[in-house]
Amino acid sequence: MVVLRPNITGQVLGALGISLAALVVVNQVRLLMLVGLIDWLGTDRGYYLGHTMFGSLISVFGGAAALVLFVWLATRSRRKEAA
Repeated sequence: MVVLRPNITGQVLGALGISLAALVVVNQVRLLMLVGLIDWLGTDRGYYLGHTMFGSLISVFGGAAALVLFVWLATRSRRKEAA
């Protein structure tokens, strides 16, 4: 993307940084949910539900949202269009 259009390097790197931050937040939410379920349901059941079921859902949807955010931020136009 940057090789084909070098004038958007800052925009792409900014979008990458924001998407990376979104992934870190998603992972922290997943870990907090896992700890909460282990505390609430016990080690065996809480870990199973938190890691394999809900953790996977949070990771997949959070990763997809970060990817969409990256593409939207990296490809949007800087110009304001007249209404």
